[in-house]
Amino acid sequence: MYKKLILLVLAVVATGCTTYGHKITDYSDRSIVYGWLDVDGVDGNYMYAGGIKQYTPAIKNPYYFVNTDKFKDGFIFYYYGLPKGSFKLDYVKMQSCLGFICSNTFYTYDFGAQGSVASVKVKKPGTYYLGSYLLAEEKTGWLEAGKFSVVPTKKGPSQKEMLEYILKKAPSAHPIVAQRIDNSLRKVR
Repeated sequence: MYKKLILLVLAVVATGCTTYGHKITDYSDRSIVYGWLDVDGVDGNYMYAGGIKQYTPAIKNPYYFVNTDKFKDGFIFYYYGLPKGSFKLDYVKMQSCLGFICSNTFYTYDFGAQGSVASVKVKKPGTYYLGSYLLAEEKTGWLEAGKFSVVPTKKGPSQKEMLEYILKKAPSAHPIVAQRIDNSLRKVR
C-alpha cells in the first residue's frame, strides 16, 4: 500500500517538476539528450532519479531533472528541453527493490564536474547522445567511503532503440520534439 502511494507521489512530482523550475513553452530552440546506464555493478537496482547540470552559459538554476526508465537490462535517461550550452550528467539516485518492495536505503552516484563522461555541448537544436555506461563499484578499505567508476560499454541498446523508446514518451503537445527524434532516427542504426 505504502509503496504504491510513494510511487504515485513520485510520479506526480516527476510530471510536475521535470524541469526543476525551467518552464518550457517553446521547444523550437531546445534539444533532446539521452543515454543508458548498466547499474548491475553498484548498490541499488532501481534508478528513480537523475540530474543534468548546465556548465555554460552560467544560469541561476543549472539543474535539469531527467526521466529514467528501466530499459534493456539497464536504465535509459532522457530530457526533452535543453537550451544551448555545455551539460553533463551530474548524478543518479538508486534504491534496492525486490519486485514492488523497496528498501529505505538510497544511493546517490555523483558523476562530478570533471571529465567528459556523459557530457555534451549543445550547439544547435537537435538530439544528443550522452553514451552508454557501466557503473561499477571499486574496492576500498574497510572503513573508507565507497567509490565507483563509470566505464563506456557497448553492451547497451542501440541509439535507434533508445530513440524509438523516447519518441513514444515524447510530449504530444510539442510536435517539434517528435520531429527532432524522427530526424535522428533516420541517421542511426
